[in-house]
Amino acid sequence: MLADAAHSLGDLLGDGVTYWAIKEAQAAPSAMHPWGKGKMETLGTLGLAGVLVGTGGGLAYNGLQTLAEATTATATATGDPATPLWIAFAAAVGSIGAKEGLYQLTMANAAKSELMIANAWHHRSDALSSFAAAVGIGGAMSGMSLLDPVAGLFVSGLIVREGVKMGRGALRELLDEALEPSRMAPLRATVEAVDGVEGIAAIRARRMGPFLIMEVAIEVDELMSVSAAHDVAVSVSRSLRCRHEEVVNAFVSTEPRGSREILHRHALAVEGEEVALEVATQTPKAAKPRLEVESKIRDVLASDKYAAHMKLSRLTMHRLMTFDDAQWVVVIDVTFLDMSNFAEAPRLAHALKREVEGLPGVAEADVHADLTLSEFEESR
Repeated sequence: MLADAAHSLGDLLGDGVTYWAIKEAQAAPSAMHPWGKGKMETLGTLGLAGVLVGTGGGLAYNGLQTLAEATTATATATGDPATPLWIAFAAAVGSIGAKEGLYQLTMANAAKSELMIANAWHHRSDALSSFAAAVGIGGAMSGMSLLDPVAGLFVSGLIVREGVKMGRGALRELLDEALEPSRMAPLRATVEAVDGVEGIAAIRARRMGPFLIMEVAIEVDELMSVSAAHDVAVSVSRSLRCRHEEVVNAFVSTEPRGSREILHRHALAVEGEEVALEVATQTPKAAKPRLEVESKIRDVLASDKYAAHMKLSRLTMHRLMTFDDAQWVVVIDVTFLDMSNFAEAPRLAHALKREVEGLPGVAEADVHADLTLSEFEESR
């Protein structure tokens, strides 16, 4: 009965820790805690686990000591340990129903809080330990006094087991252990369903108490503009937060389609895998520096052949992730200065396209000419 009473005291302390930790974990992010305090729930779980293990260890020591005294008393026939009264037995039986009721009540309000769920299962283990205590008390009342300390040892084992289990889970969360595949699958499906996502280069999530913080690298069309790719990333972040209430923040970055696959295949080749060795002979060449290619394009436009007829409005460069040396797709927007010979514009634009495509590092060039009516009228 002493073991069960101490266990109940530990329960009361555990409930207090649970309430405090959950309240702290739900605090809004601040300047000092930009990610929030979700880890407080994890720390509360770890603290509760420590209390349980300490309580169980102390009760185990007390049980062993009582068992030794009972064995000595029996051997010397000097008497038995104090036999619990029937009131103690009735109290133990009543606590079984009370603790099972606490389990049901806690589970009903647990939502997705791991700490609340762990605390609820702790109450259920309490009901089982109370059952063991009742058996020990009943045995002692029937003349089998050894059952009381033995039952106390059994209760101690339950407490330590529960504490170790809870502590292990809290440590895994504090060390940012990866989420189970079953939990990652729906998150991945949500990302893949967003329009504009060509693939997932990387995805991971870290627990923050009852919440999740995600980091996702999506693949988009390599010719997509920065603003359009940003819009896709925002849509992915919003979709994750709206469809999965446990996700409180999702950081989404964009990569050109196929970039991660090329790097991964090359990395496997470095590791020496036979399948990847075939790919290793096609090691991606270093792309010509963007500024170097851009400078050569501007030099072409500055030549007498084009400078007298057009000026550069905008130069857009897209990098292609291929094994070829030519890795840049260039879009050149020009404004014609003299529209007196309108038929000459297409020929000049075509010549510029061919000349730029002949530059090292350029895979393709598109020339967009501004032939608006206002420009035509101004030239006249």
